[in-house]
Formats: sequence, structure tokens, C-alpha cells
Amino acid sequence: MASSWVTLAAALIAAAAAVFNVMVAKRGASNVELQKWRRQQVGELGARVITTVHAVVDTWQAIACGRVIMNEVSGETRERAHGEVRELTVKFYELMDTIDLAVAELDMLAGRDVVSYGSHLLSVLDEWRQFVRQDREPEGSNRMWSERENMALEIHAALFELVNAMRLDLGIGRRPAFAVRPECRAQVRVDE
Repeated sequence: MASSWVTLAAALIAAAAAVFNVMVAKRGASNVELQKWRRQQVGELGARVITTVHAVVDTWQAIACGRVIMNEVSGETRERAHGEVRELTVKFYELMDTIDLAVAELDMLAGRDVVSYGSHLLSVLDEWRQFVRQDREPEGSNRMWSERENMALEIHAALFELVNAMRLDLGIGRRPAFAVRPECRAQVRVDE
């Protein structure tokens, strides 16, 4: 009878160990799946931020050009330029909203450095919002046009920092250059 109790106890211990192993394996698999999902989401958000920032740069420069043209012409040409600037401004704000949302989503999924660099990117973009909101006097438009290259450099540098932070957060490692536009690549300082 004692041997049956020992056998029963051994069977119960083996069963408990098997259940424990299954639970640990399931939890481990769950964590692996969670990390895989997180990496995928952060990657998709990063790609969305990169493409949208490039679209914002193009749109912002088109607005600057349109404002300069609008202030130098008159009549029907001025009205057409004004309409194009208005449409571009709506597009600009839609793109900015897309970036705001993507950075907010990154804030929930990524680490502290990504959040910090995402906030820096948004602060640089806020300067652009101020230029677009400013009154449409000729001197304001000329200033917007003259600052376009410096502003594009600042935005690309902030984007570069954010992407490197996302790569480190995901365990991928830094890259000296990713998708900085060729005209800005030489001007962005890379810490290796």
C-alpha cells in the first residue's frame, strides 16, 4: 500500500511538473509573440513617420514657394496660387496630424529614448506649424522661403535621431545613415 502511495505521489508530482512546464512554455511563447507583435508595430509606425515626414517637407516647401509666388503676382494668377496654397495647407495639417498620431502610438509601444526623440521631432515640427500659421505678408513668406533649407535639415536630423532610437529600442543597432535625403546627408552629424 505504501508503494501505491509513493507511486500516486510521484504521478501527482509528475503531473504538476508537466502542468507547470506547459504554463511556463505557454507564457514564454506568449512573451515571444508579444515582442514579435511589438517589433512589427514599432517598425510600421516608424515607416509611417519617415514617409509622412518626407511628405511634410515637400508640402511645406511647396507652401513656401506658393506664398512667394502669390505675393509677387496679381489677378487671376494670384488667386490660383492662393487656392493652391490653401489646398497645400490643408494637406500639411493632415500630414502633421498623421505624425502626431504615429508618435503618440510609439509613445505607448516603445522605450523612453524613442519617446524622447519623438517629442523632439514634434517640437521641431511645431516650428513649421508656426511658419504656416503666420500671417501671409510678403516679409513672412520670404522668411519662410529663406529658412526652408535650414528647417529641412533640422527635421531630417530629428528624424534620423528618432529612427536610431527606434532601432536601438528594437535591438537592431545604430546605422550611420538610413533614409536621410542626399542633400541633407552630408550636413547631418552622425555619432558612431
